[in-house]
Amino acid sequence: MSIKSFDDLDITDPIMFGLVFSNKHIAQPFIEHLLGIKIDHLETPIPEAVLSYDAEHKGVRYDVFARETNENGETIRSFDLEMQ
Repeated sequence: MSIKSFDDLDITDPIMFGLVFSNKHIAQPFIEHLLGIKIDHLETPIPEAVLSYDAEHKGVRYDVFARETNENGETIRSFDLEMQ
């Protein structure tokens, strides 16, 4: 197995994907550019977030889960970004 240098990593590499989406100051303009929208506020994205409701239901793992909120903290939209 060969090891890539940092300069050779792109967004499809799991390491770079996690680094970009674990920092909202990098992730927000990236998401805005990808989706062609303006995001007023973005909670800190959570790479590989796992949401589970209770012990009887299987959890869901998102590559990146982020929420757009208004000034009152209410969720306007949720984003599930998947590296496929």
